[in-house]
Amino acid sequence: MAFLIAAVQMVTLAQAIAIAAARSPTLQIAADTYRLTRANVDLSKTPYQPNVVGTLSAIHGSSNAAAQAPSEDLARVGVTQLVYDGGHVLAQIRAARASEAAGAGTLARSAQQLSYTVGQTYYNALEARAAVRLASRIVAQDRAQEDLIRAQIDAGIASHVDLATAQIPTAQALVQVARAQGQNIAAVAAFDNAMGLHADAGVEPVDDATGEAGRTLIPGEPVEYDAALAQALAHRPDYQSAQHAVVAAGDALRAARTLAAPQVSLVANAGVVEFPGNQLGTPANNYVSASMTLPLYDQGVKNAQTESAAIQVDLETATLTQTELGIELDVRQAFGILGGAHEAVVQAQAELKTAQEVLTDTQVQYRAGITNLALLLNAQSGLTQAETDRLSAVFALRQAEQSYLYALGDVALPTPPP
Repeated sequence: MAFLIAAVQMVTLAQAIAIAAARSPTLQIAADTYRLTRANVDLSKTPYQPNVVGTLSAIHGSSNAAAQAPSEDLARVGVTQLVYDGGHVLAQIRAARASEAAGAGTLARSAQQLSYTVGQTYYNALEARAAVRLASRIVAQDRAQEDLIRAQIDAGIASHVDLATAQIPTAQALVQVARAQGQNIAAVAAFDNAMGLHADAGVEPVDDATGEAGRTLIPGEPVEYDAALAQALAHRPDYQSAQHAVVAAGDALRAARTLAAPQVSLVANAGVVEFPGNQLGTPANNYVSASMTLPLYDQGVKNAQTESAAIQVDLETATLTQTELGIELDVRQAFGILGGAHEAVVQAQAELKTAQEVLTDTQVQYRAGITNLALLLNAQSGLTQAETDRLSAVFALRQAEQSYLYALGDVALPTPPP
């Protein structure tokens, strides 16, 4: 992976997410946490497995010669098998499996969170780079205006004061270029960091022709709130995780309630035993038995554990409700922001078109001496603002699309239109 990163300095969004998935410590932590839940499932099954114990022992002598030495097993193998426990172990297994399913949902949502973060920083970096290009283009436009005024001075219809006045927007535009370049460095560093790379790795997003386009990159997503909410509730892994957590808490409560049930086990032993002074060798010591353990008094441990498990059920149920409300809010906000972002792009494009027309007409009028420098500079400023507004609107749309996908729990990447 290090060689790949060193060789590829420009990456697509899909490549950036793949790099982040391989290097992100946050996702690794989520994956390890999920592995623990899987291990707990295996651990919960162990009481149903036979318990086999082997013993080897010997007595070499006694400090009391007059005492009768007890019999002593030389070798023994014992097997204990749980037969009945009131469903305690089964409830624990079900709780562990539900916890594993909840952990899988948490891991999936962590992966979506990582994709979302990378997507946000990806388009932030693209916007920062586009802002540098725009600021440089504005400088060129301002200098073109200076050339126009110089031509007017040569024609005797403008003064050097007019040229000095026109140079002010150029100086301001150069300041914006410097700021944009600084923001570009910061945005690329954030992008590298989101991928789990060093902040100075220098990996940048590929220039995407659709990045500055006004079209949506997610044409197949729901266009109505109710449909979007239904999709989110069906696909959001954090919601599914919360549901499984409620199930796990319920099974843990059932397990706690079965602590008072008797436990019945079968015991089988096979071995040889030696008696002191026995001249017959080492006779076998084999037997099969059954044992039952019945809790009589446990200092209130069972009641306390049952109460704690019942409280955990209430907590997980409240968390599920809170998660559902959060999803509704996420979808409602993302849906509204996405609609507003679409409309903002339309309006910004109209603003830019009008500003271009106004500046062109004003330049013609200024050359003809019909209008003054103030109106020309106002038209020039209007075009600068319109270009900035359009750039901000387009990348706000890209960010809104990312937020909308994240709110829906859609792990698919945006698909550029043909």
